[in-house]
Amino acid sequence: MAKKIAFINFKGGVGKTTLTAELASRLVYEYNKKVLLIDTDPQTNLTFYFIEYKDWENYVKLNGSLKNLFESYIQGGLTPQIFDLNKVIMKDFYINDKTKKHTLQNLSLIPAHLEMMKIEADLAYEIGRRVGDISQNEKLKGLKRYHETLHILKNALLSIENDYDFIFFDCPPSIGLLTQNALVASDKYIVPVIPDYLSTVGLQFLKRQINEMVDRINKAKEFIGDNNFYNGPKRSGIIFTRVRVWSWGPPLELVSPQDIIFNRLKNDKEFSNILFKNFMSESARVQESAEDKIPVAIRTGKKYEESREQIKELTKEFLLKV
Repeated sequence: MAKKIAFINFKGGVGKTTLTAELASRLVYEYNKKVLLIDTDPQTNLTFYFIEYKDWENYVKLNGSLKNLFESYIQGGLTPQIFDLNKVIMKDFYINDKTKKHTLQNLSLIPAHLEMMKIEADLAYEIGRRVGDISQNEKLKGLKRYHETLHILKNALLSIENDYDFIFFDCPPSIGLLTQNALVASDKYIVPVIPDYLSTVGLQFLKRQINEMVDRINKAKEFIGDNNFYNGPKRSGIIFTRVRVWSWGPPLELVSPQDIIFNRLKNDKEFSNILFKNFMSESARVQESAEDKIPVAIRTGKKYEESREQIKELTKEFLLKV
């Protein structure tokens, strides 16, 4: 069974999508792992990390996207729907634009859609319409719908999760219904953060929001007579991204703000066991690779060596920790 991991941070611009894409690419490239990427963010950045807009547009016209899973549920009146995710999975899709070869044959992708924001609003409307009803009977229906809605993605994955070693969810920077679907479908979650005060101060807020989601689900379960307690996904990693690497040599020694942040988390009992030693630095090579649609994790050449080695070491640590 696949290890299902959500990559999440409510703060945007922390390199979450880049980390998700690069880790997946290295797992496929070096370790021959079978990885399914699920882009749950309406911004569709993970999808566009690997394919051009025109190719995405052509694909979703013919095959659909993650949007179609949620649409089928809404169209069915929010009753449990059987939806074959194989219809929308892009398999053996990645072609290196430089070599014209299928470099990442074990990498699969369920693309997002730019219209998924509307889907999330439609789901919220249907839940709110029922939960807000005064009568006890209608409230019960609403709580059932709330529970079912958060399990759409989890239930859809049941028939295919054994086909993969890892399933990664790239989450929107919010706690909306798309993010909650990804979290409910996940066993664990990883938080990418920039090593600055504002990015790391949100760690407690994120944990609190996820705990509140878990509490709401258990209350819904209790109300509808489901005694199976839900524990929620386990927080399994904090990974620094977009780190600015200082190169001052001896006899000078520079203590940067990010060193202070790292040491503070390392000495915090709550975070010390899940804080990754390895990181991704702020790099023009990574940005260049994203624009080229070639993950730096698989690029050759001297100028990509530093970034490639960072991903390589980070992937080793990832396999040990998760």
